[in-house]
Amino acid sequence: VFFLKDMIVTSAMDREGDEEALEWATLGLNTLRDLVFERPSLRRACMNLSLACAMHTNQGLRAKAIKLVANTLYPVAYLQGDIEQFALKALRQLTTAREGSSKSLSTAEVSRHMELFFALCTKKHDLLHELLSMFARASQTQKQVMNQNVSSLAKRIPPTSPSVVGVVEAPPPGSEILLLLMLHSMAEEASALPKQLVRAIQRLYRKTGDARFLVPVFADLPKAEAVEILPKFVELPETARRTAIANAYKEGPEGRSAGNSLSASELFVRLHLIDEAKTGIPLKKLIECTTLCFKMSDIFTPKVLSMAIQQLVQYTPLPKLFMRTVIQTSKAAPQLKGFIVGLLGRLVEKRIWEDVRQWQGFLMCAKSMAPQSYPVLLQLPTPHLQAALQRMPDLKQPLTQFIQRDRSTAAQLPRTTLQALGLL
Repeated sequence: VFFLKDMIVTSAMDREGDEEALEWATLGLNTLRDLVFERPSLRRACMNLSLACAMHTNQGLRAKAIKLVANTLYPVAYLQGDIEQFALKALRQLTTAREGSSKSLSTAEVSRHMELFFALCTKKHDLLHELLSMFARASQTQKQVMNQNVSSLAKRIPPTSPSVVGVVEAPPPGSEILLLLMLHSMAEEASALPKQLVRAIQRLYRKTGDARFLVPVFADLPKAEAVEILPKFVELPETARRTAIANAYKEGPEGRSAGNSLSASELFVRLHLIDEAKTGIPLKKLIECTTLCFKMSDIFTPKVLSMAIQQLVQYTPLPKLFMRTVIQTSKAAPQLKGFIVGLLGRLVEKRIWEDVRQWQGFLMCAKSMAPQSYPVLLQLPTPHLQAALQRMPDLKQPLTQFIQRDRSTAAQLPRTTLQALGLL
């Protein structure tokens, strides 16, 4: 054993980064493995040396030793207890070191104490509860290291594991951030989260009122439930909303389950229908949400936007942000110009001038759509056409020239309109 220690540890220390030294270390570790299984009298000493290597300061040696311990030794029932105790002791040494010294440990030193335990968690999922408990009482540096490593850990643990449901149902107080990061990674990796886990996360949200837990499950919620939680969803920070939307529609704008999930166009519509008075959500926050949708143009494509607007225009009164959205759409998707001009014609039929807020937006949009919007403006009743020209006097001349070039249009216009334009 002393010979092996010299082969593995001394060569790694003296020749760090040397490939030949790592090869010798690998040979030594493989020999330790064989001795653990084949020489009971040497098992304890060989085990201790393997575990010491799993916390070595040499990163290359440490990685190889952790792989040996976690993949080969830990699955053996009679070795599990000692390995767990060693890994837990390494974790708890961090807390002891923090309490006994005014100096904070480096991230490299913290990682050295944590890596083995993270590896064991992928083999025995019940250890997740201990990991979350440690996070709750960890220092800032320790939390940083845990946050950085939990994503790769979560991707190696199936979301179907009962242990995952268990920590969601009863997370240690103060562990919410690490749990959220873990669930986010699982949601990104999986094509769909298991229903049992989704229900557990929903119960946790209802229990805590913490809307951040809605983000990893948003993609998997049935349509009615997704609509129900939208007001809370809107209040989340933009990064959280972006993550939820990107995950929900990574397979396409119809969502995870076409027909059962909230599609991208339906989400866009529902954001416009949130009642400020009932929910207490400021209009500014709703504007932020719709603006985010325009930024995510790979999901909210021209087709998705046009489908949503076709639904929104059917509401009476029109949603407060309707014309703002139409104007944004005209800028984001110039190819929809014809569609928007047709929409302006429908708005004339809906007597758009009776809604002051929408009327202003209508006029702005009509001006930006000129000259294609001239026939629409000429459909306005004369008093409202006159009001429009008072707001946009620079349109009077091009409108007049448009009529003069098209006698058939002039013949269809009422005399009052021709008089308003100075053509009679």
